[in-house]
Amino acid sequence: MKKHLILFATIIMLIYYSLFVYANEYDAFEIPYNSSYTYGVLDESGKNIVPNTYLYIGNYHDGLAKAKDSLGWLYIDTSGKVAFRATLCTEVGDFHDGLAKAKDNIGWKFFDKTGKVVFNASL
Repeated sequence: MKKHLILFATIIMLIYYSLFVYANEYDAFEIPYNSSYTYGVLDESGKNIVPNTYLYIGNYHDGLAKAKDSLGWLYIDTSGKVAFRATLCTEVGDFHDGLAKAKDNIGWKFFDKTGKVVFNASL
């Protein structure tokens, strides 16, 4: 009987904690805001570290996540601070090995973590 209670409690805890994704797990979670759905990020203690004002927040890679607000694409760190905006970009990618790709009306480019364009890529 004791084993069944422990198993049941474990399953309940797993279900409960699967409802939340934390910043150190490199994900965001969706929460309602102003009668629409926007995104924010929790830390391990459940504190909201990134306000739920974004239209989209992607996974964290290399300490930054792509996000979208009414002005366009940007990158945020795990404390919620805006690292830089990907101005005029219509598509953006995740950071890998210190670089992220982004597409504007000219073509693809690669940013470093400060927002500086490292190089342009043409097809």
